[in-house]
Amino acid sequence: MSDPSDGINASDKRVVYFDGHTDTVKALRSAWHDKLVGIDAYDGMVDPAAVNRRAAREAGLTVDVAVPVYGEATWRGYRLGNPQIYMGWATPEEHAAIGTAVSVYDAVVAPEVSPSAADDGGMRAGARVDRWIFSTDGVGFPIPADDTSIEVPPAKSWVEAGKFKHPAMFGFGPGIEQNTHKIGECVDQRELRLAVAFLARFPSAYAAGDH
Repeated sequence: MSDPSDGINASDKRVVYFDGHTDTVKALRSAWHDKLVGIDAYDGMVDPAAVNRRAAREAGLTVDVAVPVYGEATWRGYRLGNPQIYMGWATPEEHAAIGTAVSVYDAVVAPEVSPSAADDGGMRAGARVDRWIFSTDGVGFPIPADDTSIEVPPAKSWVEAGKFKHPAMFGFGPGIEQNTHKIGECVDQRELRLAVAFLARFPSAYAAGDH
């Protein structure tokens, strides 16, 4: 959003991009709502009926809705030029990678865990196979199913999902998802040791077919 009467050259203005995956927005939800004349930044959603368009016009605001593009160069000068929207992905629970992950968890993590209430964020004696709602770097891996630019032998067991394919991926690490990317983010150092143990054991277990 911009104010054409603020006296600032358009070339000197910066675009602030926010969406529902930016947890810092939640903490400032009410402040953003007031500044944006009734537009709710949280959840990446705008309810047209809730936007006070008259107040926005009276405030001299203009709104441009567009898909952001990665236009800035990397440190080596490469410009991606692609939209900042990525598809989701999921590795089926029956995939060997997930089976191995559960087996490794049971072998190296579970024996070291003292179970606690399931709803307090404590560590679990049993692996929880579920989805990770927050975005991950895995969104950059899916490619079109008919893309042959990468040679993928059958032994890699890539996941085929509709018109796309991607390596078998899963997330594992210490911490609580709800605490990520926000003020007060923290990790219990007691979880680090077990996460390292899991990551150290998984590759050889997967290669050996332990699932």
